[in-house]
Amino acid sequence: MKFFELVRKYNHIKYKIASKINEENELRELGQLPKVDYGGMPGSPGYHGSPTESFVIRLDQIQQDQKELNKQLEEVRNDIVLFIDTLDDYFARRCVEMVIFRTTHRPNWKEVARRIGYSESGTRSLYSSSTKKLQNLEKEELKN
Repeated sequence: MKFFELVRKYNHIKYKIASKINEENELRELGQLPKVDYGGMPGSPGYHGSPTESFVIRLDQIQQDQKELNKQLEEVRNDIVLFIDTLDDYFARRCVEMVIFRTTHRPNWKEVARRIGYSESGTRSLYSSSTKKLQNLEKEELKN
């Protein structure tokens, strides 16, 4: 898998996890379970007789989804680490780490610069050249 594809997948999974967390929080915040239907008519398919049962089943499904997404995120993290380990040059590794940090955490340039020990303009320049080099590497791999 290519570097930028890994980073996009990482960000996508993190977004899904955040969505599941929000969904769980909304469900818990409701706190009020759905009102009991005393009409005596059977419910629709998938309807569970008890509102509490419906609540618990939905909450359990959300938590299972979160566990699966966390497993996927760990796999992508491992793939990114393997990619970094294939780089021989220390400077290249630092550049890739900076690109990953910038694209996954979305910090401001001041934070990135502080982290790698460069000025803000130097960091931007390094980021730009690093992403171009990575894109060129991916294009070369596609040719081979």
